[in-house]
Amino acid sequence: MRFFTILAVVFVLAIAASAAEDEFSGAWKVNAEKSKMNSGSPGAAGSMKIDVIADGYQIKIGNGETLTLHLDGKDYPREPFGIAKAVGADAVSARRVSPHTIETTFKREGKAVATVTREVSAAGRVLTATTDSMSVGGEKRHTLVVFDKQ
Repeated sequence: MRFFTILAVVFVLAIAASAAEDEFSGAWKVNAEKSKMNSGSPGAAGSMKIDVIADGYQIKIGNGETLTLHLDGKDYPREPFGIAKAVGADAVSARRVSPHTIETTFKREGKAVATVTREVSAAGRVLTATTDSMSVGGEKRHTLVVFDKQ
């Protein structure tokens, strides 16, 4: 029993240490001057907070919406708000492409309809989110949202 208690404490401390060192975690604010976005885009909310979870991240957007990213590349059901609603997505998958880059794919009936690439600068102070998507009506969109760490 004591072994499992020690193992649980070590696990919790490891997660806390990785959260403290993770360049994606923290509060981020949109830098409108450096961004190129359509009205109503996810970045238009102005801010977001990223928290580390056991297998990925939870992103809380300034307008109250939440997106959970599991970095295992598997599809997860998606609530219809934000970009998921705009592109008619019913699933989302995410994976770490490099130490500073996460790629998120939104799918509709198994087919990719939007890709969001989030990249943190080497200094960890700037996060750039590039979105390529196709609206439900078939309109292609490209959005670049730059966030500064708060």
